[in-house]
Amino acid sequence: QIADLIAEDCTERYTCLTRRYKLVIDKGTYDAVSLIPGDELKTRQAYLKTVRQIMDRGGLFVITSCNWTKEQLLKFWETGK
Repeated sequence: QIADLIAEDCTERYTCLTRRYKLVIDKGTYDAVSLIPGDELKTRQAYLKTVRQIMDRGGLFVITSCNWTKEQLLKFWETGK
């Protein structure tokens, strides 16, 4: 199923986002979201909110990024900024 991870009601609109997952893998989605023109931080925060909502407590998040360093990704995941 295709889902818009940054839509305000995405975890209600898309059935694949109503469940919780033990493993969430991002292979370029965060990079693509980061390139959307406009309020970049707000868009990235919407993505982060969705990922947090669909992950099981203690779940594993794996991300591949060509645009962000490990340090930048860790900082964003921890602070949302």
